[in-house]
Amino acid sequence: MTYYKINQDLCYIFKYNVSYDKETLEKIKNKLITDCSKKTHVIIKSTLEIDALSNNPLGEKISNLKIKNTGKISSYGDTSEDKPVYEYDYILMKYPYLAFLIDKLLSGDEKAIYDIMDYEIEYPTNYDELLTKEAQEINKLVYSNPKEVIKRAENLNKLLEEKELNKNNVSTKYCYTELIPAIKFEQIDKIPISSIIAYKNFFTTENGTLDYDTKSKKLIKLK
Repeated sequence: MTYYKINQDLCYIFKYNVSYDKETLEKIKNKLITDCSKKTHVIIKSTLEIDALSNNPLGEKISNLKIKNTGKISSYGDTSEDKPVYEYDYILMKYPYLAFLIDKLLSGDEKAIYDIMDYEIEYPTNYDELLTKEAQEINKLVYSNPKEVIKRAENLNKLLEEKELNKNNVSTKYCYTELIPAIKFEQIDKIPISSIIAYKNFFTTENGTLDYDTKSKKLIKLK
């Protein structure tokens, strides 16, 4: 895998060969998922079968799943098909973005290394700040809008529940500091940026098109 980086004085572009131990990166990814995933308690009613419900996008996982048949039927006019309605109660884990980037790198996606090097640390949600704001809003509405207070109180309870679910969450910083040393960069070449600019100007046509493919490649083959 190849990685290019401009040096600090903007004079050269360095070319690196990138290598890593897959087992080490898998361990870091699993640690990220365990310690940094955001957990949310979800209760939904659906006619979907459990296999379809569990088919979540990459980066999410369902745990602590409880299923209850509500005894209700949902009718579909277009197919005349009746389906039972289930209540699904589960914890949804959303993985940190860094875990997704590691997966991409392990699958051989070269762009992932650039995203990893530019990655910004993810921090746990500040539930104390959210709870304080929600409580302040409730206090403002106590006399003017009691119905809204009830809705806000439900949201307050959800935040309290989420705070408890995520009480052990940490930022992705400590995993990131393990990840970067685990990726090895071996410099194999460099080129002055001035040469690249000269090359671009040389092969740019009057209409602004870079004509490398149609001209340079043919010339190289003639050598």
